[in-house]
Amino acid sequence: MCLEVAAQTTPCQHPLSPRKTCLLVRERHYDAHGLRSGPPGPWQPLPQDIEGYVHEAGTRNVLRVKRYLLKQTLADAPSTAYVLDM
Repeated sequence: MCLEVAAQTTPCQHPLSPRKTCLLVRERHYDAHGLRSGPPGPWQPLPQDIEGYVHEAGTRNVLRVKRYLLKQTLADAPSTAYVLDM
């Protein structure tokens, strides 16, 4: 899947870290030729890290990531993991 990451992070709710910031992302779609296809999804905070990605404030990126469902998670932990592919 492809995620567009906004240039700035956003505050997000986390019970253990009241001052936590999250990446602001939206899903992007591309056709077989690598051209944008359809409208992007809505912006939403991503309350977890993308493994292998380091956000640089002020820079917007489009990332190709792999999304994995996690079998066992803690009660307040996300059930999916995102890993940078490109």
